[in-house]
Amino acid sequence: MTTLLELARANDCALGCISNSEKAFYYYKQAAELGSPYAQYCVGTCYADEHGVLKDDEEAFKWYFKSARQKPPGFSCAQYAVGLCYQNGRGVPQDDGEAIRWFRKAAELGLAVAQCELAHCYRVGRGTPKDLEAAFRWYEKAAEEGDVIAQNNLATCYEHGMGVTQDITRAYTWFLLAADGELESARKALTDLIALMSPSQLETAQRLYREFRRRIPQNNSGFKRLCKNLTALSSQV
Repeated sequence: MTTLLELARANDCALGCISNSEKAFYYYKQAAELGSPYAQYCVGTCYADEHGVLKDDEEAFKWYFKSARQKPPGFSCAQYAVGLCYQNGRGVPQDDGEAIRWFRKAAELGLAVAQCELAHCYRVGRGTPKDLEAAFRWYEKAAEEGDVIAQNNLATCYEHGMGVTQDITRAYTWFLLAADGELESARKALTDLIALMSPSQLETAQRLYREFRRRIPQNNSGFKRLCKNLTALSSQV
């Protein structure tokens, strides 16, 4: 199975070489049929993105679902993908309740992009009762993994006291971290907040920023975080 995955990667454009998407799909499919959760996820992605095979949302969901249920507690990237399929009605009837169930599975395994999506569901009450404290907790988890969208939304929670005591100093700190990820909305928020802050608050915010920057991964968009997770888990054959 390892050889099949190596052949698939050798033909996949993700490696930056001359790619052959049809061959990549063929080898991923071979490995997927032998039970590799990583390969099953990749087959689902190929069907979803029309990579080496005709687009087929139902087949994409089928393979994501196989991967998501593999080797309990499951493959987190696939669980997140299953959640997105349910949320958007791709290859399966739309179901917000099922979407949040799968987002939670992936979030509990530490996938930052799923943690951020779960937080958003709690924030707006999609598929679950609205719960701003739960939204704050999940944004915080994702933000600490370097997800810039979560960092921006965590800052917004602090700025407006959503699920947490209002704290413009910490709001400024998290907007600053999100701005490092080139998020334009975070940069604008910094400009608006600075007019409300005292010199001592700014000094504290900058100190917290330096502390957080030393321990938090930099510039991880949800996509980058997902790719990092896939790289780490691709050995699960």
